[in-house]
Amino acid sequence: MSTDKSVRERVKALREQVLYHAKRYYDEDDPEIEDWEYDELFNELQSLELEHPELITSESPTQKVVGTVMKGLVEVQHTVPMLSIETETDSSSEGAFDFDRKVRDALATERKRVSQGLREALSQASMALLNGDQISYVAELKFDGLAISLRYESGRFVRAVTRGDGYNGEDVTHTISTIRSIPRTLVDCSAPVLEVRGEVFMSLSDFESLNQRQILSGGKLFANPRNAAAGAVRQLNAAIAEERALSFFAYGLGDTQGWEEPQTHSGLLRELARMGLPVNSDWQMSRGAEGLCNFHGSVAARRNQLPFDIDGVVYKIDSRDVQRDLGFKSRVPRWAIAHKFPPEERSTRLNDIDVQVGRTGKLTPVAKLEPIRVGGVTVANVTLHNLFDLRRRKVRVGDQVIVRRAGDVIPEIVGPVPNSRSGYLRNFFMPLICPECGSRVVREKGEVAHRCSGGLICPAQRRRALRHFAARSAMNLEGFGSEYIARFDLDGRLRTVADFYKLRQEDLIGTVLREEPYTYKNGRHGTKRVTIQRTQAEKLIGAVEASKTRPLHRVILGLGIPHVGETTAKDLARFFGSLANLADASVDTIVLIEQLGAKTAKAIHDFFSSERNLGVVAELATKLQTPKVADTERVTSIPFGRFITQLRLKGIGSVTLDRVSDSFADIDELLAADVQVLASADPAARAIYDELKLPRWQRVLEQLEALDIKVRRVETQARMGTGDLAGATIVITGTLSHFANRERAAELAESAGAKVTDSVSKKTTYLVRGVEPGASKVTKAESLSIKIIEEPEFLALLASAGIAI
Repeated sequence: MSTDKSVRERVKALREQVLYHAKRYYDEDDPEIEDWEYDELFNELQSLELEHPELITSESPTQKVVGTVMKGLVEVQHTVPMLSIETETDSSSEGAFDFDRKVRDALATERKRVSQGLREALSQASMALLNGDQISYVAELKFDGLAISLRYESGRFVRAVTRGDGYNGEDVTHTISTIRSIPRTLVDCSAPVLEVRGEVFMSLSDFESLNQRQILSGGKLFANPRNAAAGAVRQLNAAIAEERALSFFAYGLGDTQGWEEPQTHSGLLRELARMGLPVNSDWQMSRGAEGLCNFHGSVAARRNQLPFDIDGVVYKIDSRDVQRDLGFKSRVPRWAIAHKFPPEERSTRLNDIDVQVGRTGKLTPVAKLEPIRVGGVTVANVTLHNLFDLRRRKVRVGDQVIVRRAGDVIPEIVGPVPNSRSGYLRNFFMPLICPECGSRVVREKGEVAHRCSGGLICPAQRRRALRHFAARSAMNLEGFGSEYIARFDLDGRLRTVADFYKLRQEDLIGTVLREEPYTYKNGRHGTKRVTIQRTQAEKLIGAVEASKTRPLHRVILGLGIPHVGETTAKDLARFFGSLANLADASVDTIVLIEQLGAKTAKAIHDFFSSERNLGVVAELATKLQTPKVADTERVTSIPFGRFITQLRLKGIGSVTLDRVSDSFADIDELLAADVQVLASADPAARAIYDELKLPRWQRVLEQLEALDIKVRRVETQARMGTGDLAGATIVITGTLSHFANRERAAELAESAGAKVTDSVSKKTTYLVRGVEPGASKVTKAESLSIKIIEEPEFLALLASAGIAI
């Protein structure tokens, strides 16, 4: 499959979805989708990147651990990165054999690299496996909690840190100290430093007790034990963690100093237990894949009898020598894998189908089920996505349906129980009018979603739009949760996102949020009003004031433009520099942004074509003090080829485009050429010339000039001097610390006479490797014996052409 625009757009969309849902899960402890849905998105992205390695970037969630440090907690750098673990895509027990095969293939690759002189010799343990020995594995349970690193100094517990982004986490010593099973002093361990990695979780019985207390107090119920545990750990108030009765299991190491590590993982587990750390005893040794397969099956069969939630098992090579030989690929170790369970299925009655209205007006049918326990959680509501999804599942109200729980949040309906329908059941149809506001429901041609046409007239859309604007990833209006926004919407104080900046502290004090049951001291039952107090009002207004200086990309994200996630918002900010420039841009200008497709460009343009949206944006502009996008961050040029490609002229392919690029340094030179000469010398160039003279493209060129963005000059070796990069073909991967972005690095490389491409091939001269490089590019460069250079060498090559950074 070629890397066409549809593939690039899908990869970009998947990255934004994965990053968004990862933040909801890891940072906000408030997931919107099931684990299995997240895994499907992640696996699709990973598969597309493997098929098209030229699309891999260091910012892709497949290449790094996703997570951030929560406000109020101290950031701590991990001495040893606390990375993630790969998930086996085959959830059947047979997936264990796939992992065993991958391990052997990886060892064979490492042996080949030894023979090529690319790495040192392998250990005796690895060589024995390559000669036919079976691999010894340890199979453990995959706990569904929050990864934590415990630091002991001279045997005494001193600090606990979350995983964070794998390189920097949060100091949560105050909450982890409430876990009674974690020893304050290790038995017979005087090592200067010993970091123990493990999982914090909540037992099912403690989780049920917590939700019972929430019911009695009128508080919010927690979706699952993982959310409750993670939320408690990352609280500033340690009393909350203590109240939730958290637990911990150790399963690995981080930094160690002055301590002789066991030579096997099984030996490590025994040693951790000997020192007094809680280690789950439900693990076993296995020779070869068959034992792993049996362990996976046996644990799956008794999963519901365990006192805590798990969502699979983990396999690790036992020999630490072999682990070191295999090492890591981007964000995950090659010597371990998470093997999840296939979906658990139960049947129940579909009582009704409701319709919910989302932020963009999308109507989503939601199945109302006879409550049923699936995977340890009671399920009553299941999202059916859209009418076509519902039809595909062939379910109707009154059916006995099969429900499966592939993750630990929200399950899915597979379909009706075969042969269970005894009579006629009528089909479900989407409503013709919005159930929230009475506006007409429409479905655009080619779209699967039905949408309310009411826009912000619709209270459901309005409230979700307000919540989106206030979200941590957007304007981070801390304290403005669903309850507050719903109340201010009902009383008319919040109608658009600009209204946040009209709120006044004195007006908020005393606002009634709700009435709830209350028992008085004399035993009489009644109700009491919950109102906003002065301290709460101060915090809300303080959050509003703090948000006024959020960077431009956060403002763009907060507007809730369809198809615009965090990555696209950053790209728009870097390209346009201000909301005014973005609002005035044509579709043809917007689509010039790298990897931004026509559908997204049209959605952005349509958003700013709305008078109502323009009014809100104008009002925001008067309230915010958005910092100017730094010149070093701004896009200053775009490739000649990218611009010409957008003309979509027939017969202008890559070969013709290269020829035109060699003939004309840039668009200005082409437009200044003699028309008659063009017509006889190069018909393709004349066709491009004629198209560029049309008003449509003249407006785009004018907009680019106003943005101070140049259509990048395409230099050839003949035009360049004698620098060491002249005539070279290079690929840049990873982050370079001396450049604002890779585009700037590429621009300077081309100025030095190099040709910069996106993918590694036999024609590549150098692969410039920065921080967190794309693993596939490095691997391919090594296989083709392409010279890999680091940033200092790249700077020296630029210097040879007289370019100093």
